[in-house]
Amino acid sequence: MSGATGANVLDDIKNVVKEYFDNAVIIDDELNLFQEGPFDSRDYTVSDQEIDESLISDQLAVFEEFTAGQEQQGAGVEEALVKEALAEETLFLERPNDTFKEFVKEGFVTFPFQYKSDGDENEQIEEISKVLANAKILIIDWNLEAGRIVDPGQATKKIINKFIENEKGLKCAVIYTREDCKEVINSLGDSFEILSEDELFFQDKKEDGSHSLFGFVMSKDISPNEIISKISEILVKDKSATIHFMSCANNLDKNMGVALSKFNAPFENVIFTQLLTAKVPYERVPDFLNSTLLSTIINIRTEENEDTNIMFKVKKQRMIELIEKCSIDPDDIDKLLEIVSAGNQNGKVKSLLTNASFLVDVKSVLIPEELKSLKEFESALYKLISENYADGMGKPKLNDTIKALTLVLLLAESYYNTNKKEHFADSFKNEVTNFTKLLKYADDNCSSIQTGTIIKSKENEEFLLCITPFCDTFRIEEIESKYKFLVGKINDYDPDKVKNQSEKCEYMSVPYNDEVLFIKWDYYHTYTLNKEDITESKYEKVAVLKKEYIQKTMNRYVSYQSRAGVDELFYKESDYTKYFTKLFS
Repeated sequence: MSGATGANVLDDIKNVVKEYFDNAVIIDDELNLFQEGPFDSRDYTVSDQEIDESLISDQLAVFEEFTAGQEQQGAGVEEALVKEALAEETLFLERPNDTFKEFVKEGFVTFPFQYKSDGDENEQIEEISKVLANAKILIIDWNLEAGRIVDPGQATKKIINKFIENEKGLKCAVIYTREDCKEVINSLGDSFEILSEDELFFQDKKEDGSHSLFGFVMSKDISPNEIISKISEILVKDKSATIHFMSCANNLDKNMGVALSKFNAPFENVIFTQLLTAKVPYERVPDFLNSTLLSTIINIRTEENEDTNIMFKVKKQRMIELIEKCSIDPDDIDKLLEIVSAGNQNGKVKSLLTNASFLVDVKSVLIPEELKSLKEFESALYKLISENYADGMGKPKLNDTIKALTLVLLLAESYYNTNKKEHFADSFKNEVTNFTKLLKYADDNCSSIQTGTIIKSKENEEFLLCITPFCDTFRIEEIESKYKFLVGKINDYDPDKVKNQSEKCEYMSVPYNDEVLFIKWDYYHTYTLNKEDITESKYEKVAVLKKEYIQKTMNRYVSYQSRAGVDELFYKESDYTKYFTKLFS
């Protein structure tokens, strides 16, 4: 990142990364902490006395055999060269121990494990598996086999796969090596997804687009700060949202400590009396306790976690760098406008983005550190364009132009930083699908029907949304084992309909088979099905809406039935999706 602002952003990100990745495991066959205490602070500079004189003599004997009869002009040079080579080798042998000590001194909870190159591979992996499950960073040598096999790295790849087997948050693997780093990264292609050969950056392979591991190949003379810097630099380039969510996770972790302290009190009696008087079913007790704790964790506010928007700070810096590095190609603007629906303002958006003076003005708007949010950026663009580039546009057209222009600028930065521009639209569509799942739908692997479950008939194109009240789904036998559903059908995308202004129906984005469908649920069209009739042969489970979203739908349904207004949580996706009509039509 360029400039003081870029440096400040990177420093903020390093703090987030270091706080999140706070524990590590180091695995190396050359790791040996039993010769010295792990916190010994002796100078590791290798002196002549520390070099094994017998090794020097052996090396000199071989050298003299090849130089017999030659002039002895360089007397003593041979011995110095051998000593230098052996000193370098000794430093490499000490490097795993030094890495461990540096991690401990930097405050990382660090577990060292000496891999025995002549030991049983499976037994050693099983021995370390429980520690790996709870670790966040894995530092591992590439050649654990110590030359026993022609193809090194086999044990390392197995250990990394074991490291991510139990998904407990985001994890980082650092392969350190004396060998050629490019050769090592290329050797990982059969087991991992190589994101950048130049950056020596890889991640785990997953079909759903999510990833729990990212990793790097680095030289063996690494330090904790170098690893944190490398992680931060990669995240800045590719994963600004990940940084923001890591910051959220750090804050939630702090809040959890505060909340647990508050709940560490004699509340058993009051909890049991509430469970009894509220008639909470046995199956709902864990949800009741979880919700009570989580609501407290989320609502704790401190100065420490009232952070600025890291995600926007990174995006802002990337847009500045894009403007500094290059002008935006008109053909690329056309491709981005195929994604962004700008109405009749495509020509105006394109003329502004190809205007060098306008881009310089946009950079001036972005530079001040006081600009901390997307809303502030949009307001600054409005002022800039209305005062200098409006050309008589009325307020409605001006608003549409600024919205579309902002979206294109945000996407342009990502577009120019991808290696596969031709797949950018598909990649963005996948983002929309995956984020829709994450935002509105529960990660549910349960086969039972619950409030908010969406199923699809295998006999026709009907979708069914369960609106049976929450308490009844846990005691379905008390209502004669009958579930109530809204009936829905696929509709073409229409930005006006998605505003959901009708009292008789609701339009909803539903992820299905790696795409987003727009389903219309008619409040006057319902089914009641017996539990035994809902079988895998007749219906497939599509998704489960999160509680707040299904509650909104049920409130609207009740309002339709009673013709009375109700308060509701309303997810306004229409203002967002109307700018991407072309993507879904």
